[in-house]
Amino acid sequence: MSADRPAIRRLPLDEAALRRYAADLWLPYNRDLADAVAAHDLADWPAERFIERHVDFSRDRLEEAGSRGWVAATAGDGADDAEVDPATADVTDPALDLVGLLMTSVDECPDPFDRPDRLVIGEIYVAEPFRGTGLAERFVERAAADARD
Repeated sequence: MSADRPAIRRLPLDEAALRRYAADLWLPYNRDLADAVAAHDLADWPAERFIERHVDFSRDRLEEAGSRGWVAATAGDGADDAEVDPATADVTDPALDLVGLLMTSVDECPDPFDRPDRLVIGEIYVAEPFRGTGLAERFVERAAADARD
């Protein structure tokens, strides 16, 4: 997998992976969102407090049935593709750059309604250098495949 086509993979639920996800993806995503939409302003906290608070929140959310977290990873600048495979390397590997996130959950259909359960995309984010590369479309395809499964 080359640096120009990030690997999409499940977000592990271990502490180190969730911390990296929160620092490298969730916080930048929410800062971008706050810059674009005033109703999404963030508290005036240091980055570490956001990260600490989000690790437990993410773990709890992702342990719910039907919830999934996905990250897109690529070999970072200076990393040789032969040294690190973004599809299999540990998410915490410093040779990886995390460049996108996708969070999904299942919206179960209540009994009175005649419709199937739905997979809902709760969050999708692509880091600036990878916008316009088709990564968001690949995330949506990943969500559609997950919904079919």
